[in-house]
This record gives sequence, structure tokens and C-alpha cells, in this order.
Amino acid sequence: MWRHFRFPCMLFNYALAFSIFLPAYVNSPDQAIGLRKVFDLLPELSDSVKAMPIFVIATEFSMVVGPVLFMGAFVLAQAMTFVLMMYLGTQKAIKLMTISLNTLNMHKKFLRALYIQVTLL
Repeated sequence: MWRHFRFPCMLFNYALAFSIFLPAYVNSPDQAIGLRKVFDLLPELSDSVKAMPIFVIATEFSMVVGPVLFMGAFVLAQAMTFVLMMYLGTQKAIKLMTISLNTLNMHKKFLRALYIQVTLL
């Protein structure tokens, strides 16, 4: 079943990765005003940092944090779906006895490692 959804899902992920910060780029403030706000928010910055060329993409955290949280939740949902599909495929293979005992043991180890990796994600 996964082979039918893999390419559209990957294509959507790439498109989302390139466009996730597009609203922040489109709504970027005037640089003079944005720099003034940043320097007001962070008054302890040294003069050498203030002298550097800085591009302010957003003065509101929601323009950056919101898309990052959305992308994280979306990727986590995809990972959980992938793990669930792997689990159901293994259960089906066990039920139908279409794989050998050695392959089944390797698959169980792989799933255990996948569970740990998704949990730590």
C-alpha cells in the first residue's frame, strides 16, 4: 500500500520544506524598523554584532515558530503512520506465515529500533 503513496508524500514534503517559511519572507518588515525592534529586544548585543549586516525575517515569533511547530507535528504524524503501517504489515506476514522465522526475528528487531527512534524524535 505504501508504494502508491510514497512518491506523492515525498513530493509534498519537499514542497512543504521549501515553502514553510514563505509567509515570513513575504511579510518581512522594513529592515530599518525590524533592526530597531531586534536591538530593542536584545539590548545586550555587542557593537560588533550590531555592525554586521543582519537581515530581519520577522519581528513576531509566530511567523517563525508557528510553521516550525506545524512542520514538526506533520513529520511526527508521518513517522507514526509509517511505523503503524510497518507494524500492520508484520502482523499480516505473521498471520499468513509468508516469511521465514529468521526474517520475522529481524523484522521484529527492526521495528523495535524504529519504535525507539520515533519515540526519541
